[in-house]
Amino acid sequence: MLRQDDGTVTADETAGEVRIPAEWDDFFAYRGRVKTSSREQRQHPRFYLRTKAVLHIAATIGARPVLYNQGVIYIKDISRSGMSFLHVEQLFPMDQVCIQLENGRSLAVQVNRCRKLATQCYEVGGQFKKGQLLSETDSPRD
Repeated sequence: MLRQDDGTVTADETAGEVRIPAEWDDFFAYRGRVKTSSREQRQHPRFYLRTKAVLHIAATIGARPVLYNQGVIYIKDISRSGMSFLHVEQLFPMDQVCIQLENGRSLAVQVNRCRKLATQCYEVGGQFKKGQLLSETDSPRD
């Protein structure tokens, strides 16, 4: 599922791959700030960050089995306080995950919500663990 190259973890696209819904064929085309509606109340603006990353499940709530303790995810968007991503299996609120970006940076995230979009595709939203807010000048791509 994962392989190590020179000490960095990279995604192997074979096991537990997220299946992006066919109607999302333009998933990677989005750039810039995410448009919001007037009813949304957010602390920080969200920005599209369409890329692969590696997810490690650090802790789950309850004693449920987890199919993949680590695997490939697709990040949807990111803000100063959290992010959303697509994962192959359902996660639950309060689950703790660690997301390793392509640049090697790791982000600790607590899951807030999860909804099924399609077979092998769940949209997960979460907040960065306390003390890990991104600054306005901090770029997850750097």
